[in-house]
Amino acid sequence: MTATQTVKVEFDDQVVERRWSDANEKMDWTPFPVGYGILLNERYQFPMDMALVRAKLDTKRQLFVDNHMIAHMQGVLRETHATKDHPDNPIFNPYVLYPEYICPDPDHGWRLYYNSSSIALHVAYSRDGIEWERPDLNVFDTSVMSKDSVHPGPNNMVGWGQIHGLFFHPDESDPQRRWKLILMPSKHGRVNRHQRWQHLNMPGGDRPGAGSPYELWVSPDGYRWTFEAETSHWKGPGPDVEVPHRWPVSGSDVFRVRWDPVLQKYIGMTKHRIGPDPRVSPIFHAARVVGQIESDDMIHWSAPRIIAYPDGQDMDQPKRGMHGIYEADGYPYESMWLNNFSMTNYTPATKEQRIGMNLLPDRPYIKRNWMRVAASRDGRHWYYFGDRKPFIPLSDLGGWKSGYLRAVNLVNCGGPIVKDDELWFYYRGGTIDGPKHTWKYGMGLATLRRDGFASLNADEDDGLVITRPFVFEGKGELFVNADVSNDGQLRIAVVDEDTAEELDHFGRDDSVAITDDATRMAVRWKHRDSLAELKDRYVRLAFHLRNAKLYSFWIE
Repeated sequence: MTATQTVKVEFDDQVVERRWSDANEKMDWTPFPVGYGILLNERYQFPMDMALVRAKLDTKRQLFVDNHMIAHMQGVLRETHATKDHPDNPIFNPYVLYPEYICPDPDHGWRLYYNSSSIALHVAYSRDGIEWERPDLNVFDTSVMSKDSVHPGPNNMVGWGQIHGLFFHPDESDPQRRWKLILMPSKHGRVNRHQRWQHLNMPGGDRPGAGSPYELWVSPDGYRWTFEAETSHWKGPGPDVEVPHRWPVSGSDVFRVRWDPVLQKYIGMTKHRIGPDPRVSPIFHAARVVGQIESDDMIHWSAPRIIAYPDGQDMDQPKRGMHGIYEADGYPYESMWLNNFSMTNYTPATKEQRIGMNLLPDRPYIKRNWMRVAASRDGRHWYYFGDRKPFIPLSDLGGWKSGYLRAVNLVNCGGPIVKDDELWFYYRGGTIDGPKHTWKYGMGLATLRRDGFASLNADEDDGLVITRPFVFEGKGELFVNADVSNDGQLRIAVVDEDTAEELDHFGRDDSVAITDDATRMAVRWKHRDSLAELKDRYVRLAFHLRNAKLYSFWIE
């Protein structure tokens, strides 16, 4: 039996008494909670200046959300960009729903998996990704369900439980396992649980809800599912575990699983509440934070490592409403990783607000979730970039998404759909004021220019950007994604690694000026069409901009 001891820990004006096992006896918690602020700060985690360090580039696009590929900038400013809402939003809201995953469907265009308010799992179809319909599938026997759990209209149910990961592997050797999902068992509804699990072909009859492991299910078609295994990652029992004096074992009901083709691992993003932290909302004296776990088979998982904790700038709010990061949905994008953070605020409501917004006595606060983007260069360490403005903004009070935003992910890897020159981000939006039964959710579509997370901008005075030295794996075709105004231009020179002197035939004056606005433009010089002759040599690129925005470059 592990021995325990009691200690008193002082945080500002609070004295907190906690017990923990002697396994944690040697832990130094004095940096908590401020020390966690290092997690989302790239400079703190990676203080070395990489301007002179050589790089090796594959054929993926190099973004300018950070200084990863930049050695020198002069006369340019970085601008981060928010998405634009589709004019038909919300594009899908037949009733209260929780859209979760989208995947290509060879017969219907696109397939959406979503949970209803009863945590029933449904499917919808769309030819264009904008107009959605509920098919009459009739693959799930709804007679075993309580009447208030069945929505009117077509029977498009395919299961029962909250979906936390969806995968389609058409090349799977076993055709019965081409579809996979991570499911959290549902405890909702009045139907006998033994009947429900038997109906879903789940062995073992009755199973607990809270405090149970997530589960792996498989299917040949994405409609008829069979239980395969419990996972070693658990939805923790009761309230989230408090730290710093207990290990954060709770995974909560916010859990996202994806396949990472670069790391060759299944990645899970978990949610925890860590405290006490007197800097956060006075409603909850603990912060919502994100952990990351990894697996080879979606059954056996590593211990959660905390990767995102609200930092000092998050906490520096007049109303002290910050509660933390509610959900994280990471995904690989081109040469890096990006992450949709659903930030959350809990602000105490005034008496007038409680009355005017019909807030319940047990919820005398205003909750708001909005979307922010984080980035990573290794898929494991994440950081804020830009000015932290919302990536997908909330609507004004009274709008359909005035209170709550969370990401809807692409099957397998997560993230957006790359559609021609745009990125399509689907998301869940909702109103969450007043009694819970009045909350409504719908699915929205937000668009962004391809690679358009950030740009390097120059005005009428020339701007200059010089890259780190690099070699490239491609054949030598150089491309840029840029927006050049009518009286502007972009020229690219290739310079020596050490002296920064222009190479013969690749100088600024040799460069054919780019004067267009496009997400893919080939770079040419007067007497050279590519960088092929420079392959295996370390060089730098010098971008000369005037009245232009540079989003990315790459070499094929």
